[in-house]
Amino acid sequence: MRIKVTDLREFFKRSSKIRSNGVLPIHDYLKIDFSREAVVITKSVSFAFCRHEIESESNDIETILVEEKRLSALVNSAEGEYITFEIKKDKILLSDSINEVSLKAENVEGFSKQPKQGDNETYILSESVISALFQAKSFIYVMQLDNNYGHVYCSNVGEDSYIFSTNGQALYLKKLTEKLPAFSLNPVACETLAPYETLVYYTAENYNCFDSGKTLFGFAKSEMKAPNFSPVVNNIDREKGITVNKDDLLKFTSLVNSFSFKVPIISIEPGEGSLALRYNEVDYQVDAQRDIEAVMNFSPEVFHWNTQFLEPVLKCFSTEKVTLHPGGPLYAVENPEEEGLTIGLIKVKYNN
Repeated sequence: MRIKVTDLREFFKRSSKIRSNGVLPIHDYLKIDFSREAVVITKSVSFAFCRHEIESESNDIETILVEEKRLSALVNSAEGEYITFEIKKDKILLSDSINEVSLKAENVEGFSKQPKQGDNETYILSESVISALFQAKSFIYVMQLDNNYGHVYCSNVGEDSYIFSTNGQALYLKKLTEKLPAFSLNPVACETLAPYETLVYYTAENYNCFDSGKTLFGFAKSEMKAPNFSPVVNNIDREKGITVNKDDLLKFTSLVNSFSFKVPIISIEPGEGSLALRYNEVDYQVDAQRDIEAVMNFSPEVFHWNTQFLEPVLKCFSTEKVTLHPGGPLYAVENPEEEGLTIGLIKVKYNN
């Protein structure tokens, strides 16, 4: 029995974000099913699984468990084209034609069984949806993954579907052109799915499943529900706007983030056709400032933003300009060219 090294490396790359927490030893193993039709490698941990199919080059029909760490090490250092697998009594021999590793043969009965799709409806996730899931990952509260702020949501309001996330300071919202069912994902899922242009989505038992054709990913469903974002969105006044060059604002934001020794709060002072960006550290006697051009159709007051949250907001936009719309406690950042994308950033109450 053998598998191409390139195929194994592809599997490890696709499944690299899905890691065991080390509690159950069985989660350190991969199940490999050999058949005449295909070789199927399955990785399963407490919250997710990855099932990867490879073209078969064997007439053998066999199922084995192999420690992921040992196989990965051999694959990474392999000099040959194939890794061979041979069962000898209570041992499994792995070889790249130069190096040989002997492992204890484990009972496959203890390996987690994957859910079956059944007749559940399927949905196509487009590249724009997958991209939105990945962008939204930047706006969750990573210290609290077990609450509402620790997930990315596909939510429905009326007839419209949205990708949504928030960390309490920033809010990511992308209106989709297609209608999808509601689901939530942790950041590992969003990162894992990011490389794919299209995916088929369906639910199977307690899992949200995403099929790329060659690889199937399953992530355990969460009981977390998306916070109600409608009041925030409805409060945005799109009749008022401050339009600026995105890179001008981003460069100053990145500068402050790179040298700040405290929570980096900047003041934004509207002027005649410009915004004055100011940063000050009283304790260290450090000041930074920059004036950028701005087009405004109202007279906003001075406001403050935390640049640690502002930087990922600006990086979501590929456009040259962004417009800031007031909305109660926040400003919503938008651009008509980025259709359906709204990112709100809370104004900080700040006394230097």
